[in-house]
Amino acid sequence: MNRKLYILLFFLLTFSLNSQSNSLLKESRNDLIEVMVDHFENILCNYYNIDKEESFKAIKKFTNDSDEVFKGFKNLEQIATQESFDLLNQSKIELKNYLWITKKQRQQKSKYLSYSELSPQVKEVLDSTTTKYYKNLERKDSELTINYYDEYGKNISINSNDDIADLITTFKELHGNSDSGLIATALVNLTNEDYKNKATKTFIAFELFYACLNSHVENE
Repeated sequence: MNRKLYILLFFLLTFSLNSQSNSLLKESRNDLIEVMVDHFENILCNYYNIDKEESFKAIKKFTNDSDEVFKGFKNLEQIATQESFDLLNQSKIELKNYLWITKKQRQQKSKYLSYSELSPQVKEVLDSTTTKYYKNLERKDSELTINYYDEYGKNISINSNDDIADLITTFKELHGNSDSGLIATALVNLTNEDYKNKATKTFIAFELFYACLNSHVENE
Protein backbone atom coordinates (compact mmCIF):
# COMPACT_ATOMS: atom_id res chain seq x y z
CA MET A 1 0.00 0.00 0.00
CA ASN A 2 2.78 2.40 0.95
CA ARG A 3 4.61 1.64 -2.27
CA LYS A 4 1.51 2.45 -4.33
CA LEU A 5 1.05 5.64 -2.37
CA TYR A 6 4.66 6.67 -3.04
CA ILE A 7 4.23 5.97 -6.77
CA LEU A 8 1.02 8.01 -6.84
CA LEU A 9 2.69 10.90 -5.00
CA PHE A 10 5.64 10.71 -7.38
CA PHE A 11 3.39 11.00 -10.44
CA LEU A 12 1.38 13.81 -8.89
CA LEU A 13 4.56 15.71 -8.05
CA THR A 14 5.97 15.14 -11.54
CA PHE A 15 2.73 16.34 -13.14
CA SER A 16 2.68 19.41 -10.90
CA LEU A 17 6.30 20.29 -11.70
CA ASN A 18 5.73 19.83 -15.44
CA SER A 19 2.64 22.03 -15.30
CA GLN A 20 4.55 24.71 -13.41
CA SER A 21 7.44 24.48 -15.85
CA ASN A 22 5.13 24.84 -18.87
CA SER A 23 3.34 27.74 -17.22
CA LEU A 24 6.64 29.52 -16.48
CA LEU A 25 7.86 28.90 -20.03
CA LYS A 26 4.66 30.35 -21.50
CA GLU A 27 4.89 33.34 -19.16
CA SER A 28 8.54 33.87 -20.09
CA ARG A 29 7.71 33.76 -23.82
CA ASN A 30 4.84 36.22 -23.43
CA ASP A 31 7.04 38.54 -21.35
CA LEU A 32 9.72 38.62 -24.06
CA ILE A 33 7.14 39.25 -26.80
CA GLU A 34 5.69 42.14 -24.77
CA VAL A 35 9.17 43.61 -24.22
CA MET A 36 9.88 43.40 -27.95
CA VAL A 37 6.58 45.04 -28.90
CA ASP A 38 7.16 47.79 -26.31
CA HIS A 39 10.65 48.37 -27.74
CA PHE A 40 9.14 48.55 -31.25
CA GLU A 41 6.68 51.21 -30.08
CA ASN A 42 9.46 53.19 -28.36
CA ILE A 43 11.80 53.34 -31.35
CA LEU A 44 8.95 54.28 -33.71
CA CYS A 45 7.80 57.06 -31.38
CA ASN A 46 11.41 58.25 -31.26
CA TYR A 47 11.78 58.11 -35.02
CA TYR A 48 8.52 59.93 -35.77
CA ASN A 49 8.70 62.20 -32.71
CA ILE A 50 5.34 61.04 -31.34
CA ASP A 51 4.45 60.68 -27.65
CA LYS A 52 4.42 57.10 -26.37
CA GLU A 53 0.81 57.54 -25.23
CA GLU A 54 -0.11 57.84 -28.90
CA SER A 55 2.14 55.09 -30.17
CA PHE A 56 -0.66 53.79 -32.40
CA LYS A 57 -0.07 56.86 -34.61
CA ALA A 58 3.61 55.93 -34.99
CA ILE A 59 2.74 52.32 -35.84
CA LYS A 60 0.17 53.49 -38.40
CA LYS A 61 2.70 55.87 -39.96
CA PHE A 62 5.33 53.13 -40.10
CA THR A 63 2.85 50.82 -41.83
CA ASN A 64 1.92 53.53 -44.34
CA ASP A 65 5.58 54.30 -45.00
CA SER A 66 6.23 50.61 -45.53
CA ASP A 67 3.51 50.58 -48.18
CA GLU A 68 4.91 53.59 -50.08
CA VAL A 69 7.62 52.09 -52.27
CA PHE A 70 8.91 50.19 -49.23
CA LYS A 71 10.23 53.42 -47.70
CA GLY A 72 9.87 51.91 -44.24
CA PHE A 73 12.12 49.00 -45.14
CA LYS A 74 14.75 51.26 -46.67
CA ASN A 75 14.85 53.18 -43.39
CA LEU A 76 14.92 50.05 -41.26
CA GLU A 77 18.52 50.53 -40.11
CA GLN A 78 17.75 54.14 -39.16
CA ILE A 79 14.88 52.98 -36.98
CA ALA A 80 16.57 49.94 -35.41
CA THR A 81 18.97 50.25 -32.47
CA GLN A 82 21.49 47.87 -30.98
CA GLU A 83 18.80 46.82 -28.52
CA SER A 84 16.59 45.85 -31.49
CA PHE A 85 19.27 43.42 -32.70
CA ASP A 86 19.89 42.14 -29.16
CA LEU A 87 16.18 41.42 -28.63
CA LEU A 88 15.96 39.78 -32.05
CA ASN A 89 18.87 37.47 -31.24
CA GLN A 90 17.42 36.66 -27.81
CA SER A 91 14.05 35.82 -29.36
CA LYS A 92 15.66 33.52 -31.94
CA ILE A 93 16.82 31.41 -29.00
CA GLU A 94 13.97 31.73 -26.50
CA LEU A 95 11.09 31.81 -29.01
CA LYS A 96 12.49 29.16 -31.35
CA ASN A 97 9.82 26.62 -32.41
CA TYR A 98 7.18 28.92 -30.92
CA LEU A 99 7.21 32.25 -32.71
CA TRP A 100 10.18 31.49 -34.99
CA ILE A 101 10.53 28.37 -37.13
CA THR A 102 12.79 27.59 -40.06
CA LYS A 103 11.41 27.84 -43.58
CA LYS A 104 11.95 24.09 -43.85
CA GLN A 105 9.71 23.55 -40.81
CA ARG A 106 7.13 25.88 -42.33
CA GLN A 107 7.07 23.79 -45.50
CA GLN A 108 6.60 20.63 -43.46
CA LYS A 109 3.74 22.16 -41.45
CA SER A 110 2.01 23.30 -44.65
CA LYS A 111 2.60 19.93 -46.35
CA TYR A 112 4.51 21.78 -49.07
CA LEU A 113 7.16 19.69 -50.82
CA SER A 114 10.63 21.10 -51.37
CA TYR A 115 12.41 20.58 -54.70
CA SER A 116 14.45 17.62 -53.43
CA GLU A 117 11.22 15.93 -52.27
CA LEU A 118 9.55 16.13 -55.69
CA SER A 119 9.36 12.97 -57.73
CA PRO A 120 11.53 12.67 -60.88
CA GLN A 121 8.34 12.68 -62.96
CA VAL A 122 7.24 16.02 -61.50
CA LYS A 123 10.70 17.57 -61.94
CA GLU A 124 10.67 16.60 -65.62
CA VAL A 125 7.57 18.67 -66.39
CA LEU A 126 8.63 21.80 -64.47
CA ASP A 127 9.70 24.77 -66.58
CA SER A 128 12.99 26.54 -65.83
CA THR A 129 11.32 29.41 -63.94
CA THR A 130 9.45 27.07 -61.59
CA THR A 131 12.54 24.91 -61.07
CA LYS A 132 14.58 27.99 -60.18
CA TYR A 133 11.84 29.10 -57.76
CA TYR A 134 11.88 25.73 -55.97
CA LYS A 135 15.67 25.66 -55.75
CA ASN A 136 15.82 29.22 -54.40
CA LEU A 137 13.33 28.27 -51.68
CA GLU A 138 15.38 25.22 -50.76
CA ARG A 139 18.53 27.30 -50.36
CA LYS A 140 16.69 29.28 -47.69
CA ASP A 141 15.53 26.23 -45.71
CA SER A 142 17.47 27.23 -42.58
CA GLU A 143 16.28 30.86 -42.53
CA LEU A 144 13.81 31.77 -39.82
CA THR A 145 10.26 32.87 -40.45
CA ILE A 146 7.23 33.54 -38.26
CA ASN A 147 5.20 30.55 -37.15
CA TYR A 148 1.51 31.10 -37.89
CA TYR A 149 0.63 27.42 -37.70
CA ASP A 150 0.64 26.93 -33.92
CA GLU A 151 -0.20 28.78 -30.69
CA TYR A 152 1.31 32.17 -31.59
CA GLY A 153 -0.54 32.38 -34.91
CA LYS A 154 -3.81 31.25 -33.35
CA ASN A 155 -3.55 33.89 -30.61
CA ILE A 156 -2.98 36.66 -33.16
CA SER A 157 -5.85 35.44 -35.37
CA ILE A 158 -8.32 35.26 -32.49
CA ASN A 159 -7.43 38.56 -30.81
CA SER A 160 -6.75 40.91 -33.74
CA ASN A 161 -8.64 42.53 -36.60
CA ASP A 162 -10.48 40.23 -39.05
CA ASP A 163 -8.28 41.50 -41.91
CA ILE A 164 -5.18 40.24 -40.08
CA ALA A 165 -6.85 36.90 -39.36
CA ASP A 166 -7.56 36.65 -43.11
CA LEU A 167 -3.94 37.56 -43.87
CA ILE A 168 -2.70 34.74 -41.65
CA THR A 169 -5.04 32.30 -43.39
CA THR A 170 -3.65 33.51 -46.72
CA PHE A 171 -0.08 33.01 -45.47
CA LYS A 172 -0.91 29.40 -44.74
CA GLU A 173 -2.51 28.90 -48.13
CA LEU A 174 0.59 30.41 -49.77
CA HIS A 175 2.76 28.13 -47.61
CA GLY A 176 4.03 31.24 -45.79
CA ASN A 177 5.55 32.78 -48.91
CA SER A 178 4.24 36.24 -48.16
CA ASP A 179 5.37 39.58 -49.55
CA SER A 180 6.02 42.36 -47.02
CA GLY A 181 4.78 45.02 -49.43
CA LEU A 182 1.47 43.22 -49.83
CA ILE A 183 1.19 42.87 -46.07
CA ALA A 184 1.66 46.61 -45.57
CA THR A 185 -0.90 47.34 -48.31
CA ALA A 186 -3.43 45.08 -46.59
CA LEU A 187 -2.97 46.96 -43.30
CA VAL A 188 -3.17 50.61 -44.35
CA ASN A 189 -6.98 50.72 -44.04
CA LEU A 190 -7.00 49.63 -40.41
CA THR A 191 -8.67 52.09 -38.04
CA ASN A 192 -6.98 53.88 -35.14
CA GLU A 193 -8.73 51.47 -32.78
CA ASP A 194 -7.26 48.55 -34.71
CA TYR A 195 -3.77 50.01 -34.31
CA LYS A 196 -4.32 50.24 -30.54
CA ASN A 197 -5.12 46.52 -30.37
CA LYS A 198 -2.38 44.53 -28.62
CA ALA A 199 -2.51 41.57 -31.02
CA THR A 200 -2.43 43.90 -34.05
CA LYS A 201 0.60 45.74 -32.65
CA THR A 202 2.31 42.41 -32.07
CA PHE A 203 1.58 41.21 -35.61
CA ILE A 204 2.97 44.42 -37.16
CA ALA A 205 6.00 44.49 -34.85
CA PHE A 206 7.09 40.99 -35.78
CA GLU A 207 5.95 40.81 -39.41
CA LEU A 208 7.00 44.26 -40.62
CA PHE A 209 9.91 44.97 -38.27
CA TYR A 210 11.60 42.00 -36.59
CA ALA A 211 11.09 39.57 -39.51
CA CYS A 212 12.43 42.18 -41.96
CA LEU A 213 15.32 42.93 -39.60
CA ASN A 214 16.11 39.24 -39.37
CA SER A 215 15.98 38.86 -43.17
CA HIS A 216 18.37 41.79 -43.48
CA VAL A 217 20.79 40.14 -41.00
CA GLU A 218 20.63 36.69 -42.61
CA ASN A 219 21.19 38.05 -46.12
CA GLU A 220 24.09 40.36 -45.32
